[in-house]
Amino acid sequence: MSMPNLPDVQIDREDSLNTILASIGMEELSLAHLLNAEGEKIQIALGTLREGDSPFDVEDIYRINESARKMVRDTMMTQILLALKLESVVELAGEETASPRECEGSSDLC
Repeated sequence: MSMPNLPDVQIDREDSLNTILASIGMEELSLAHLLNAEGEKIQIALGTLREGDSPFDVEDIYRINESARKMVRDTMMTQILLALKLESVVELAGEETASPRECEGSSDLC
């Protein structure tokens, strides 16, 4: 089996931190859309989003509520991971770094 050929990408420290921050932001936006969809699903089931009576019975509403509960739980877990990732990026962004030339013969900042 052969190894894949990966392009030689040159990304500096600032670009990589910005890319990670952008990915955190996109994940947060995705979670917001998912939670909004769950909220709309509940509103439709209860008949509050559209005029008219709810076409769902109590069992349907219970299942929809369970689905929303699980989505909120999973979203909370993802939020914790994103917060930890953000904390790490902020720490890395605040650290002093040395240029490759300064690293020659020294291990203090490298």
